[in-house]
This record gives sequence, C-alpha cells and structure tokens, in this order.
Amino acid sequence: MGVSMIAVYAKVPVIPLCISGEYKPFHKVTVTFGKPITFEEYYGKKPDNETLQTLADEVMQTIYSFDNTDIKKIGEQK
Repeated sequence: MGVSMIAVYAKVPVIPLCISGEYKPFHKVTVTFGKPITFEEYYGKKPDNETLQTLADEVMQTIYSFDNTDIKKIGEQK
C-alpha cells in the first residue's frame, strides 16, 4: 500500500521492477523493468486505504506478470 500512497501524493509514476537470481556475491542477477504505471486520476485526492491497496495490488500483479520464474514462485507463495 505504501508504494501507491507515495505515488499518489507525490504525483509520480511507479516503475515496477524485479530483481531475481542468486542472492550471493558475484552471482548473476537479472533486473526486469516494466512500463511506468500512473495513478493520475487520484492526484490531488485522498484515496481511502482500500483504494490504495487496490493500486498497490495492480503494481504487484504487473511484477508477477514478468516472464521470470523466480518472481512467480515468490508471488505464488502469497
């Protein structure tokens, strides 16, 4: 929910990204960036917590949709 709150109040887009791979020094990692997501229709308004959660879920769904098996495994654990 925090990402959507910051994006709405700061009037900035969210750029979804995923960092995947081995979490050990000197191992290969992959960084995947998605297209910016804007919440312009909420700029200047004070959305309730349910709306902010819905917006945050939209960002997470975008990240889960990346063609990356590591992040899909994390997303499926929810």
